[in-house]
Amino acid sequence: MARGLFVSVVIASGREAIDPCLASILSQKYGEMEVIVVSHRDMSFTKKNSKIRFFRSPENNVSMKRNIGVKNSKGKIICFLDDDIELPPGFFENAFKKFGQHPRMAGFGGPNIIPKDAGFREQITDKVLNSKLFGSGVVTYGEGEIDRVAKTGELHSCNLFITREAFDTIGGFNEGIIVYGGDTEFCYLAQQRHGLELRFISPVFVYHHRRDFGIEYVKQRFRSKTNTGRLMWTYPKMYFTNKSAVIFHGGVFFLVASVLFFPFLIPAMAALYFTLLILTNLNLLRTSKSMFIAVPFALVISNVVYVVSIYFGLLSIVWDYKKIMAIRR
Repeated sequence: MARGLFVSVVIASGREAIDPCLASILSQKYGEMEVIVVSHRDMSFTKKNSKIRFFRSPENNVSMKRNIGVKNSKGKIICFLDDDIELPPGFFENAFKKFGQHPRMAGFGGPNIIPKDAGFREQITDKVLNSKLFGSGVVTYGEGEIDRVAKTGELHSCNLFITREAFDTIGGFNEGIIVYGGDTEFCYLAQQRHGLELRFISPVFVYHHRRDFGIEYVKQRFRSKTNTGRLMWTYPKMYFTNKSAVIFHGGVFFLVASVLFFPFLIPAMAALYFTLLILTNLNLLRTSKSMFIAVPFALVISNVVYVVSIYFGLLSIVWDYKKIMAIRR
């Protein structure tokens, strides 16, 4: 795909002010683009620019906002970004080089990494997400040199390129998924239903702030993983063909069985968990003793929230069956 192709940047926004995000986009030397911001609220932009167009969404529905943005765009390539990201120099040039290297590719995504000026609590959140054994289980939050076909859950809509043709083939984002999980379903259908090639390419990254670790982070993770639990009913193959998901649920089943039938194993299991937790974070002692103390504590909280929210989402099938199954398309 030739360099210089026109790209439509679509931002589904929920914030009142997104000037740092827009400034980083407009500072790019790549000139062939438009920026489409879609929000359910009125917005004002500090810097007026002819490249920026605003559209109002009738609902606070992230999937709907993205579809509205694409409907009003004109580029053959769509770039989805979140409203709190910032781009490194040369972002679009690097992206189009990858399209040139992979001519059959319908789209790709890259990592969203923590900004260099992140505070202490934001860094804790980042360490939690990137923990290899106890974290998110995906490579989306770290730097690297990966360039391969994407796995389920790796591509996030804060940094996602897709051709217009592929977007239309998929049918856009599922507006039944109001928030959390819409990008996972979109990419799953692209690959499994339509046979499109999507890749994860880590050199094309964005800077993305994390929530400070604390009550707001816990609430956000609970909402996110509750929705994951609900989507497990809607698209079981989207999750249960994933090795990490199988290991997770197998581990929970083993834990519950041990509590019910082999309670004498609980102390040994707890000792193993905390030993691994400490060992996998020993490297933090080289940089920050405070981080070494904080991160294992945060991982315990995050793991508990993860298990509780996933199974709360799974249990919601009891009282929300019709709504959950209506999401499937």
